[in-house]
This record gives sequence, C-alpha cells and structure tokens, in this order.
Amino acid sequence: MSLKNLFVLLVVSSMLVGLLAACGETATPTITPTTAAATTVASTTAAIALTTTAVAPTTTVATTVAPTTAAATTVATTTNGLRVTNSRTPTITTTVAGTITPTTKAVVATITPTTRAVVSTITPTTTVLVATTITTTALVTPTTTAYKPINLKHAITGGTFNWSQPSEPLSLDPAIATDDTSLQVIWNLYDGLLELLPDLTVGPSIAEKMPTLSPDGLTYTFILRKDVKFSNGDPVSSKDFVYSWRRVLSNPEAEYSFVFDNVKGVSSKDGLNDLRNIALNEKEPNKKKEAQAAVDKAVDNILTSSIKAVDDYTISITLEEPAAYFLTAIALWPWDVVNKNVIDKYGDKWTEAGNLTGTGPFILKEWNHTQNMKLVYNPNYFQGRAGIDGVNIVYIKEDATARLKYDRGELDDIRVAVTDIQRTAKDTKLKDQFHKVPMSRTTWLGFNMKNGIFATNLKLRQAFFAAIDRQLLTDKMTQGSAAPTTVLLPEGIPGYKKYDGYPFDPAIAKQYLKEAGFDTPEKIKQLEDQINNFGDASNAGGIAFNTDQTVNKSVWENVQQQLHDNLGLNLKLNPVTTFKEFRVRRDTNHEFLLFRSSWGANYPDAQNFYQSLFGCSQVENSALYCNDKYDAAWKKGNIASSQSARDEAYQEAEKILSDDAAYVPLFNPIIVQLTKPYIQNWGYNPQNIIYFKYMEIKKP
Repeated sequence: MSLKNLFVLLVVSSMLVGLLAACGETATPTITPTTAAATTVASTTAAIALTTTAVAPTTTVATTVAPTTAAATTVATTTNGLRVTNSRTPTITTTVAGTITPTTKAVVATITPTTRAVVSTITPTTTVLVATTITTTALVTPTTTAYKPINLKHAITGGTFNWSQPSEPLSLDPAIATDDTSLQVIWNLYDGLLELLPDLTVGPSIAEKMPTLSPDGLTYTFILRKDVKFSNGDPVSSKDFVYSWRRVLSNPEAEYSFVFDNVKGVSSKDGLNDLRNIALNEKEPNKKKEAQAAVDKAVDNILTSSIKAVDDYTISITLEEPAAYFLTAIALWPWDVVNKNVIDKYGDKWTEAGNLTGTGPFILKEWNHTQNMKLVYNPNYFQGRAGIDGVNIVYIKEDATARLKYDRGELDDIRVAVTDIQRTAKDTKLKDQFHKVPMSRTTWLGFNMKNGIFATNLKLRQAFFAAIDRQLLTDKMTQGSAAPTTVLLPEGIPGYKKYDGYPFDPAIAKQYLKEAGFDTPEKIKQLEDQINNFGDASNAGGIAFNTDQTVNKSVWENVQQQLHDNLGLNLKLNPVTTFKEFRVRRDTNHEFLLFRSSWGANYPDAQNFYQSLFGCSQVENSALYCNDKYDAAWKKGNIASSQSARDEAYQEAEKILSDDAAYVPLFNPIIVQLTKPYIQNWGYNPQNIIYFKYMEIKKP
C-alpha cells in the first residue's frame, strides 16, 4: 500500500475480527488533522501550546472547527497562538498562513472560512433513480456509556493493567510490523518525530515542536528535543532517525513503507518504489542481489537529498509535491526511531525482552512466547513517567475464556464477542462497563471492474447496489457490532457526508436488472451461471470471502440471501480458507468477479480511502476500477490548502464512485468493549491506537 495507495489493522476477538478484516485492509467523532500550513507545537505537562507560522504571508485566515469527538479540548487564543487544554465542548481554532488572528472566526481579504464545507445535495446521473441525501441521525448511537476524554495531565496511580489479546505480536520491529496486536504494543515502546494524540490530532513527540514548512509547501524542518534517550541511556540524535528510516526504505518487504511515498524520489517514475518491486519479485539469486543493490543506492541518494540530517538535532524532509496529510502520516510507527547499537549487537533477537530498547513510556520486561508479555514503565521517559506501573498481556484465543476471566476480576478489559453482545448489553450490572466505539473501517461488496460482466454493465452494478438492505444485514448478522453505511469514508473522518446514491428498494433493483438486459427468467439464469462459473477453473465465481474470521460466513450468507430474494439470483458462496490466500487471489491475481473488501484507516484522512482503494494505479485497488475524473477529484483533495476544499474534493470523488456504482458499501464495524470502572483516563478510539501512558488505576 502507498500514501499514493494509501494505512491501522484491527485484530479483535475471534468473532469480531471478521468484521474488521486483516492487515491494512479502521467512524469517529470529528477529527481535526493538521493542515499543510507550518505549525509549531510546544507540549507541556498540563497542556499543548500551538503556534502557527506563516507559509503564504499574503493571506491570513482563522477558521473554527468544532469537533464532536469524545476526546474534546478547550482552546484559548493568545497573541502568540493557541493553548489547547482538555475540556468537554471544544472549539479548535486553526490559523492557516499569515499572522494569527485571536478571534473565534475571522475573515481577512476575500476568504470566507466556514466550520465545515458542505457540498450541495449530490444527485447521480442515473435516469432511473434520483439520489437522496440521508437526513437521519448519526449511524452509530451508543446506547451505553462512552469513554470519557483522556486528560494528558494524568495522575501517577501505580498498579498493573491486566489485558488480553487473541494472539501474540508477530513482530515488534516498527520497520516490518503490520498486525494490530503488534502495533498496540509498539505504540507504547517507541516514539517518532510526531504522534497521534488520543483525540487523533497530531502533536510533537521527539520533535520539540511542529515543523516549519518552506514557502513552496515541500520541505519540512524538524528540531529534535535534546533530552531524549533510549531506555538503555543511549542519546537520540537525527542520525538515529536516518538510520531507522533506511531500514524501512531499503527493505522491499516492509509493507508499510508506503508512508514514505510522499518523500521526493520514493514514488516517482523509475524511483525507489519501482526498484523495490523489482527486488521483491525477482527470484533468481544473483539478479535479486543486483536488484537489492540498486535499491540501496537509491536509498542512499534519498537520504542525502530528500531526507537530511542537517545537524545532530535538525532534520529536513522534502516531498515530491504538497500533501496536506503528510504530518498525519509521519506520526505512524514506520517513522519511529530505533537503536542501531542494539540491533548491531543482538541481530534478529533485538526485539526480545531484555534486548529491546525504545524511547517510549514502557519497557518490554518479559515476553513468554505464546503465553504472555509484561511491560513496565520507563522511569526516564522524556514526557514524564506513565500513570501506571505496568501492563500484563495474556494471550487468550477463546472469547468465552476471556469473558470468564473478566467476570472473575482477572482481566480489566476485554472485547465482547459478537454472539455475546446482546446479553451483555442487557446486563444492568455492566452498564458502566459496556462501551461501543465506531471504527474507522468500511466493509463492502467489490466488483471486478476490468474483467467479466460487471465491468461493462452499469445497470447491473446499480441493481446489486439497490438490492441489499444494510440495516437488515447489520441488525441480523452483526448483533450491534456494525452500523450500515452507503459511502466509503467512515463517519468522523473529515470529508465524510451521508449520501445514498441507490437506496435499498427491491422494485427499483429489479428494474435496474431488466435495464441491464436480464428481463426474463432464462436470461437471469444465464447471468447466474456466468457469475457462478467465472474464471478458468470455475473457482473464482460466486461471492468470494475468507473464512478464517467467523462472522464473515454469516454476513455473506445474508448478502447471498438478499440477492436471491430481491433479484432472483442463486449465487454460490466462494469461501477461501485463509485471508493470506484470499488477499493474493483478490489483490494480486484479481481472480474474483464478486468479493469481500474491507479497509481500516491507517490514519484519519480521506486520502487514505479515496486514493488508496480506487485510484487507477493504486496497488490496493482490488476492483481495478479506473476513472480519470475520479482520480482528478482525489488528487485535488490531496493538495488543497484548506480543510473545506479538501472535504469538497473527496465528496466529489464519492459521488463519482456512486454514479459508477463501482462498489456496494455495507457497514462500519464497531468495537464493543467491557472495561472495569476503576480503569480511568483511558479508552479505545476509532483508529484503535492503544496508549497506556495516560491510564490511571483507581481501585476502591
């Protein structure tokens, strides 16, 4: 995947995992990402102070954004910038270019800012059905308690948090980690230049403040803190960052290297990514060695031209073109710093307990593989020690076992299995422990848009779109662990807008089917056979999905039944045993005609959905969809200087997708969680980023 393809995977209890898919394939309250304007942020124990410096001094505008996220903040303007502290009903004022105007809303020259740009009602071009704008309330309305906002000024309470995961991490190396279980530990062991805060805004981490940006919008300059050390006492300098990034860029198998794609020379034609692909796919040993040498040479060039260690505490990064989402992407784990001395000493064993030395708030104390892992607080953490003493993570595969241990008080937090949601929700004793968090993930029915009957028949795709009742699907099959959706972007990510190009209507779905050329029982049977027998070996037809997540089967059985009831089609299910095999056949070989797709946001930005999943040349474009107007829309959103302009561009992209009926959006998963009431100043967020450093344990 790439920032031009553009990635956090969510691993849940074995039943809920089916909703969330697997690696890279996660709606929040309103998220306010940083803009492309140069922003300076200084963090203190009690608050975060933000100062914005000028990028285009000819324009000054202050806009007001009122986020709806539970992790709310209060903003006080000053003559020097913004002071952000924690409160409940915030107003965040973002100054874009020029001198800061300390007002709630300001208009300078001819620019008129708005709280959130809203595109006029979208109407697709179909002659059969006029699209409607949904006017109902939010898709996800928690019926129980919600997690409270996290206070960055946490108390030090001590205590150990007892937590479970269905499996152990696959890797604790930030350069190659991809699975959610690994990432939930990595967030707590390492740091990068910037970090995603609990409310999913971006703030400085090892960088002492937000970077300055050159007037052309291409070069970011970061100044590092001078008090940061690895947990073994080794100091951290800009050279450590360059070394760490080299490990990612030079490894063709580093899946999340795409977060570097905006860096000049990485994704350009015949650039690093092309060389990495050659090295990755080459099988002949000598040629593979030569290909890797070409990769290493390209990385050397990038690390002396586009990425520079200006001095021990200054780093500059130059992009290929302006990217409004870059500061969000750079807060992800592949940009974290690692210790070269430790890696040189321990080799492949450097991530084991006793060897691993990160800069994060916790240290890996024990790792008993297949059994448990223990983290303890880092007493020398540069942001101040964590609120708790440590975390004990046990690996429990069975949902029932985890629930039993929670009820006995042996675990402080668990995911609720899909089959147990309704019973748990009705238990009044658990009311204050039961939480539902909508995820930044969307699941949909995909079409092969290059080969087969769907590629050239718009009316047929429209028929499938209008034939599925998403509310029925989520109510019946997910038991409250998902909410229906009709758009690609999850609610809460900027740019989201409720819109339904083809509302559920069996009668109109049948009309579409007739207009598609299937107006007799004989022709419908021919269509049915054509779909079921697609592929050379007749094993690529029907509705393909992976079966290693339990919920998948029941979800796609329901879709199968609805297509039978509403279109008269008897489509077979095409289960694939593992997600690994399914992904190769779907994303690499493009074998399937109809298939399950799911994508969780790697970072809270619409670019990560609209470019990555349906852009013409994107590797995650499973459907092989290509529309020049669509590409122009998301590209406009990628470089727009204001959030409102970005929102409008991505909403235009959504309309084009809907007009083309290029996919059938189905639902957004929801995390359903039980958390003991004494676990405070902590909670899940739509990105599933787990931070233990703010947690407080206040047992009676």
